[in-house]
Amino acid sequence: MSSKNEYHSPGVRIGFQIKYNEEKPNGSCVPNVDISSTSERTTMSKTTETTTASPTSTAKPSTTVFSTVQSSTMSSTDSFSTSTSQTATSTTGATYQAQINYIGDPWPENGNNKAKGACVLPISSKIDNIKVKIAFNTQTVSFQQWVGTVLSSSDVNGQWYDIQNSHAWDPPSKTVEFIVEYNANDENPPTGYCIFYTNGQIITTQSTLTSSKTNTAKPTSSSASTNTASSSAQSQTTTAQSTTKQPGTTVTPGSSRYNYGDVMKLSILFYEAQRSGKLPNDNRVSWRADSCLDDKGVNNEDLAGGWYDAGDGVKFNFPMASSTTLLTWGLVQWKDAYVSSDQLDNMYDSIKWTLDYFLKCWKNDKLYGQVGDGHVDHASWTRPEDYTMARPAFYLNASNPGSDLAGETAAALAAGAIAFKTEGLSCILGYDDELCFGAAMLYKATGNNSYLEQAKSYARQKIAWGLSWDDKTVACQLLLFEATYGNTYKTQVESFVKSYLPGGSVQQTNCGLAWLDQWGALRYSANAAFVALMAADMGIGNADQYKTFAMSQIHYMIGENNKKLSYVIGYGSNYPKKPHHRASSCPALDTPCDWNDYESENDNPHVLTGALVGGPDKFDAYEDQRNDYIKNEVATDYNAGFQSTLAGLQHFAINNKLPQAPTLPCA
Repeated sequence: MSSKNEYHSPGVRIGFQIKYNEEKPNGSCVPNVDISSTSERTTMSKTTETTTASPTSTAKPSTTVFSTVQSSTMSSTDSFSTSTSQTATSTTGATYQAQINYIGDPWPENGNNKAKGACVLPISSKIDNIKVKIAFNTQTVSFQQWVGTVLSSSDVNGQWYDIQNSHAWDPPSKTVEFIVEYNANDENPPTGYCIFYTNGQIITTQSTLTSSKTNTAKPTSSSASTNTASSSAQSQTTTAQSTTKQPGTTVTPGSSRYNYGDVMKLSILFYEAQRSGKLPNDNRVSWRADSCLDDKGVNNEDLAGGWYDAGDGVKFNFPMASSTTLLTWGLVQWKDAYVSSDQLDNMYDSIKWTLDYFLKCWKNDKLYGQVGDGHVDHASWTRPEDYTMARPAFYLNASNPGSDLAGETAAALAAGAIAFKTEGLSCILGYDDELCFGAAMLYKATGNNSYLEQAKSYARQKIAWGLSWDDKTVACQLLLFEATYGNTYKTQVESFVKSYLPGGSVQQTNCGLAWLDQWGALRYSANAAFVALMAADMGIGNADQYKTFAMSQIHYMIGENNKKLSYVIGYGSNYPKKPHHRASSCPALDTPCDWNDYESENDNPHVLTGALVGGPDKFDAYEDQRNDYIKNEVATDYNAGFQSTLAGLQHFAINNKLPQAPTLPCA
């Protein structure tokens, strides 16, 4: 049935009579509207439709929503509503309507609330041309999605969004995920429906609509996936007034050339490859297995778990805690980056792995800080699964203090408390000589002013040379500015960032890398970029200049350099194949591995996906050699600031706050 009439706002009631046999049918009306930019009127388009599937009984969409829905002209006019499958096929097309389900808990941001939602479309055969209308029962502030192009026919007040898919969808289903921002006064996210349209194809023949419900408020098991990434994936963000492209393969004004979320996914996989202990059932790194399950303390305490530090098998808690803190800080600051990349659960799992280990390391009057002997470990070349050497444990106590390690562990646990919204952190920071960063992070987690006062008393009145696992001077200054808005801290952070910009005290390579030191050169550049983005987000300095600097450093690392090389293993097609890393250089599990594998000229048998290698020298020179532990080793702290910088760039990108991407000298 169809009708062609002219209707005027605010709405119209369409009455009709229908004959049926024994069971009263259910259904819904879907307007097929052509919007004129110069007129408030809408005209219904006439079509001829033959329904071949009966609707199933469910709740109908809100009248408030669909009495005003406007969309591009589409050939299909029938739709049925929905917690179970509805299909209408015709000579011209098909429609399918699915209820919105929300994933996890909403979160506050920018004075409003945000929530992640999804609709699931069962698919019986490949579909190339799909349009989706996502309609809510109320107006929204902004909307982000990652399946296609948001059309101009979307409501300017944000009550519905029309989307054209960018890529073909394959069976058995397609989950359309989105993030919606809505008024903070609303207790719950807006309800609504997704309406899928296709031309000349059957969308589904299935009888049941299923959806995947994932709790993003806490770590959950993640489904297995391959250790590769699609670098061409694009996402989009739109507000009620505008539509902008998310980083992808196309350069547009105010955007980047890259999907930072793709690189974040790989980096998370690197940390999974570094896991020690009993691996979970959903382990995604096939060439890793349980290892060092017998790591014990001096009184036989269980110290299994944590991350191996680099290409070796020692667990150094200081850089491990530093890495965990920077990663978690980035998650707390830019959570939407992980949500938009569908990596929030994986990220929670990643940091929980080390946080659980740190809790094991705090035993009454002792804080364990290392498991394994570096000299013994480095004298062997084999995978951790085959270790037979002694692995002594080293600890701190009142008689053998180590305030830097204790402070960093406190910072990691405090950051974890913020991320997981837990409480009860007060005991770690017990030493009089505790560090500023741990105290500042504990203040951020608890709001306890005594921690803030401690942080102020420990703060160094100097310009930091760099941010690293053993120097958190500028990190503390950032947190103290966030807590106090003190001009002294602001000036210190500005001076730090300025030193890394062109013309500053830190050397710039010919190809545009801010080069501080030969050991893990990319680590320092990435960490400086992280500081710049944090500063920009806190209102320190020139935000666009800081963001441009961060993009320049990350872009250098992922390919815009003299070698056109991605220093991130597994990203793109040209990346290091012979990193200085024992486990990835060994053949298959249960196969011997020794110094012959170290000396082999062949590529590592396993791809250490997501690892950032040390990087080039100050002349942009680099060779992919396994025996070069300066330029070609990997480490957990190399990736930490790098990954959080990616999260920051992703955050600014999906919120349309990135300036034009810079062009590097060797790009």
